[in-house]
Amino acid sequence: MNPYDKLEHEHRSWSVEEVADFLGYCPRYVRRLIRQGKIDGWWRVEGGDYRFCPAKLKVWMEKRFNGNGKPSGPKVDSHNKAGKDGEDEAA
Repeated sequence: MNPYDKLEHEHRSWSVEEVADFLGYCPRYVRRLIRQGKIDGWWRVEGGDYRFCPAKLKVWMEKRFNGNGKPSGPKVDSHNKAGKDGEDEAA
């Protein structure tokens, strides 16, 4: 079982530093995501720091990365691609 799959079965909350390490971000960036409302699964604890529920973090990751590890983005329509030589088909 890889670390991503283990998120559902984790029995303790994670610190900002642990989440940052897992995601490959710096803790400062994770705090920025929290302030901007761009990450889910966190709550504020006494003293002003944050904790994360690993299972909720996994759900957020699945929404954000489409469950395949790649960021979500606009889909490319095959009819709008350039021709073989890099020229537009309608040229």
